[in-house]
Amino acid sequence: MKKASDDPENSNKAVFQSLIVASQFIISIATLIVLGAYFGNYLDTIFKTRPLISLGLSILGFSLGIYLQIRQIQKNN
Repeated sequence: MKKASDDPENSNKAVFQSLIVASQFIISIATLIVLGAYFGNYLDTIFKTRPLISLGLSILGFSLGIYLQIRQIQKNN
């Protein structure tokens, strides 16, 4: 009798789902970092504080991305 883990179709599906989750993780964090850097650069030009605000908002975007991903993982488990 075959086990479900022996089925190559299920194995391929699991790998594909893992790649989707990893891609979502990377894209969401990168998007928040880029948005923080872009908006920070805009504010830096207005307030002439280059690179303080853009750096701060980039770090904030990274932190928010990690937080949201941890929350999503906890929600799924």
